[in-house]
Amino acid sequence: MNHRERVLTALNLGIPDKVPYIELEVDEEMGKKLLNRKEPIYNGLSPLDGFNPWFGFIGRNYYNPIELCEKLHLDGWGYSFMPQICAEEKEANTSHGKRTYITEGLIKNKDDLKKIKLADLKDNSIFEYVNDYINEYRKDYAVFAVTNMGTDPMLFSLGWETFSYALVDDISLIEEILDIYNEWLIEATKKLCELNFDFIFYADDIAYKNGIMFSPDFYREICMPRLRKVVNACTKPCIYHTDGDFLEVIEELLSLGLNGLHPIEPLSVDIFNFKKKYGTRVCTVGNIDINKLSLGSKEEVYDEVKHKVKELSMGGSYIMSSSNTLTLYCNVENVKAMVEAFERFR
Repeated sequence: MNHRERVLTALNLGIPDKVPYIELEVDEEMGKKLLNRKEPIYNGLSPLDGFNPWFGFIGRNYYNPIELCEKLHLDGWGYSFMPQICAEEKEANTSHGKRTYITEGLIKNKDDLKKIKLADLKDNSIFEYVNDYINEYRKDYAVFAVTNMGTDPMLFSLGWETFSYALVDDISLIEEILDIYNEWLIEATKKLCELNFDFIFYADDIAYKNGIMFSPDFYREICMPRLRKVVNACTKPCIYHTDGDFLEVIEELLSLGLNGLHPIEPLSVDIFNFKKKYGTRVCTVGNIDINKLSLGSKEEVYDEVKHKVKELSMGGSYIMSSSNTLTLYCNVENVKAMVEAFERFR
């Protein structure tokens, strides 16, 4: 099997020749460290106006996605295509490099909804730009589009304080902002499915370590009907990402017809029990502990990958990934240990 066939076989609940490996995102700084890149060597592509300024695996002018796939033995790479978040951001220097943080949502009331500026999806030049990049670097890798279903842009644009008050004082504000993003994401999904992507990776966190972020009734009654419209517009396989313990709404998620769930966070969900119970209904993606990748020893990382890959590969329907993304604060030597163990036991 080639890389693409391997990933798509697992997503279709089959048994590939080897365990596939993908990452939702590799932080650019991590990619530069892995490839030992200090100076720009490519012309690179600038982020499009109206989209968040990050691209999965695209190192802008420092490296291209194929270089990173070869270094990490990845079977696929992604292109981020996100709606603009209406929020204040702050850049901060850390011991690992610069990070950008969302500090406050800018939507405080219905009058503020006009602040939301989304890219014009009727502008076909946007999609020519995306397809050109895919065609330049596709080879035999699985290429996926990363976008939202809708809860993330709603929460970030409102902020937790406004969102919490609106739950009690004016839930129609939440519904209206969800509708704005929902309409855009439905059309974006249709456009992405017309392009040369192999699958769609929806990223919307709905859970903390100990449970979902809001009441199950709110999620079922307000969010799910809108999320379902987005997934119904998707004609490609899709993976859904949420951190934390999402099991309280697992049946609702599975009812969307998802092909994969990511990242099955180790501190929240037992991946072995999860795969045993749901592995015939959805592909299990992820679970290599980002805390160990950041703070553990090389031996701990190696042993975890060995154990999980050997056990979870039984019966197929498993794709290895970190338990979030490969962030800039992951230990480079631990990432290398993960790849070494993976190549040996995949």
